[in-house]
Amino acid sequence: MSQTIALNEPDLAPETLKRFSHGGRVYDQVSGLGAVPDVAKIDHYGLVVMMRPSVFLSLCPSLESERRSPNPDADALAEMLAAGQIASMGFLALNLADDDLRVRSHEGRHRTDFILRHFGDEPIPVAILFNGERARDVTPHDIVRICAGLRRERTSEEPRPPMIDGPLFDRVIHLGQDFLVSEMDTSPTPR
Repeated sequence: MSQTIALNEPDLAPETLKRFSHGGRVYDQVSGLGAVPDVAKIDHYGLVVMMRPSVFLSLCPSLESERRSPNPDADALAEMLAAGQIASMGFLALNLADDDLRVRSHEGRHRTDFILRHFGDEPIPVAILFNGERARDVTPHDIVRICAGLRRERTSEEPRPPMIDGPLFDRVIHLGQDFLVSEMDTSPTPR
């Protein structure tokens, strides 16, 4: 069923961020599984990058400890996704004021893990949200800095997480533009 729906949905583009098709799957940021209001308004609150599932998961707390014991919620989510349920894209939240950029919070590990296990490690859309900044505040220099690497999200088990070196992604949708990081003009711009 999801394949038929995906054929009728527009591809990922700056004007289709609320609901689109990518990789044979439909992403709905308003009513899909895991949808959150800030991602539904990602064109105002952040940007979208194309990131490999393995990279997304490396930036989040590990799922390994959860896999060692039964997790009915994760199992139910996997069943819904396998049945073709539409999901929202996951997100990473950052604070650009940090000298050492790190993931502050996330959403979407289980969805991303499902995609990795069932569809492989092809890039998927990931929302990047910012604590305190809006999309209009984010400069090309900031995007290149994020792409270069982030420190994994801190946990009580890992109070000093490692830096995950980039490039973390190559394609970005920001302020109505769709471009490759390698083609960005990173000339300093006043804030």
